[in-house]
Amino acid sequence: MLTAQQIREIAFTKTLGGYKTNEVDLFIDEAAATVEALTAKETEDHSKMEVLASKLMEYRSQEENIQNTMLNAQRSADSLIREAQQSADLTMQDAEIKKTQTLEDMERQVAEKQAEFEKMTADLTADFEQKKADLTADRTPLFSDTKRTGRSPGLL
Repeated sequence: MLTAQQIREIAFTKTLGGYKTNEVDLFIDEAAATVEALTAKETEDHSKMEVLASKLMEYRSQEENIQNTMLNAQRSADSLIREAQQSADLTMQDAEIKKTQTLEDMERQVAEKQAEFEKMTADLTADFEQKKADLTADRTPLFSDTKRTGRSPGLL
């Protein structure tokens, strides 16, 4: 590939019946200017392409970072959900154990109170029966005297 400088420096041999020198010089100047413009455009495009390639690599890196961040966020969310579920399960188990213990304690207390009530009832019944027997025994001689004499004991 020729450069614009090489085109400008080219020399042709002059012959009879050749081309007009000024037309050839004009064409060479235009061709050199075109090559210069194309070379500048190519350099500019190459620079732009390098910038775009660099940006593309940067964006791909950012995309990878975003994907990793999203993956980590999803893992964290999954972990939090698992931990929350485990915590809820443990709370429910604890509540169930406490409920069972409370019911057992209440049933034990009811049984104790029932036994205490039955003992008190039995004691009161026995005491009542004893007092009734004592009263009956104390009054029996009085009644037997009344039947013999026909008079009340207090009316002598």
